[in-house]
Amino acid sequence: MSIVKVLCGFNSNIDRVIKVSNGVLNELERTGATNVVETILSHMKSGKGKEYVVDRDIALMLSHLRGEDRLGGNAANVAKVLSLLGDEPMLNIVSPDVLPLVPEGIIVPPVSTEGECVHYVFEFERGYFENIFIKNSDRVIFTYDPLNS
Repeated sequence: MSIVKVLCGFNSNIDRVIKVSNGVLNELERTGATNVVETILSHMKSGKGKEYVVDRDIALMLSHLRGEDRLGGNAANVAKVLSLLGDEPMLNIVSPDVLPLVPEGIIVPPVSTEGECVHYVFEFERGYFENIFIKNSDRVIFTYDPLNS
């Protein structure tokens, strides 16, 4: 079996995965991101996730939140799978901030741009949260990513 070389070009980003908790929602309220809290709670009630593109002001309100940073984006996910299958993917990344998250076995050309590409992923699980019954586990994503847009 021969090795396949594949260029994975669009898109790669950082997924900052944040588990929804009272602490997270309270922190968002303190920073003035009440519309973000209302959106998350609305999706928890419906049990359905969604992705929103937000402006820099909202991204700044979210940027202080801690979570697990993961390699995200369609091209990055394809590159990870190809690498696990023994192929040699080349992944175009748009920000050097993504580089530490790229696993071994993926070739990355030099990065010539700088900028933000963080997707804030708020995960919630099926069950009860306060007085809300969540029908399905899902996530709400807030994306500020001018480099991939």
